[in-house]
Amino acid sequence: MLTSVRQLGLVLNGTIIDEIVTGSPAFVEFTLQVGDVIVGVDGSPAEADNVVSLLSSRILGRLPVNIAVKSDEGRGETKIVKLIGIAREQMEDRLHVFQIFEELLSCVQQLYPKT
Repeated sequence: MLTSVRQLGLVLNGTIIDEIVTGSPAFVEFTLQVGDVIVGVDGSPAEADNVVSLLSSRILGRLPVNIAVKSDEGRGETKIVKLIGIAREQMEDRLHVFQIFEELLSCVQQLYPKT
């Protein structure tokens, strides 16, 4: 079952990152990847049945959250990523800025195609 932790920009399938929302704190961190497995939140082990509540409890207090993830579908080395959730309005504003940037980039690529 897919669940969303909107303030961080993560869509999870259990503890697996299924999607990273453009413009979100997780997106601009550039460390997390789709397919990474969340194995801990602030030192607590993360399981499919508790990962959203672990993340949400920190976000609601506007506190930074340290997420331990393993890449390569859980077989890689553990890395710690620190994120701070943002309000829905901020997320929408960021998404709008990224959409404008993508449109501008597309225009520039059309004007100056690679040779």
